Amino acid sequence: MVIKDVIREMTKSSRRKAALALIDVILSSKKSHEIDSEEAKTFLRLWQEDKFTTINGLEFLLNIAKKIEPEKAASKLNELEFSKLAELIGG
Repeated sequence: MVIKDVIREMTKSSRRKAALALIDVILSSKKSHEIDSEEAKTFLRLWQEDKFTTINGLEFLLNIAKKIEPEKAASKLNELEFSKLAELIGG
């Protein structure tokens, strides 16, 4: 299944919980240096515009988490019972 399809099935409340979990994983990562400048700019723009819970915003967070902390992100998502999202990033 495609990431956007899984996200579309989620309620706004669920998207918010998943986004907050992924933000926590991303910001606490010791591998944040692996995020390039364009990704950092996009992260900041989405944060400023409060768009992390949109389909594109959550997809972006999933991709960044998959890039820098796939195991931690998948574990956190599974813990919150977002197993479909966790599977999409390898968990």
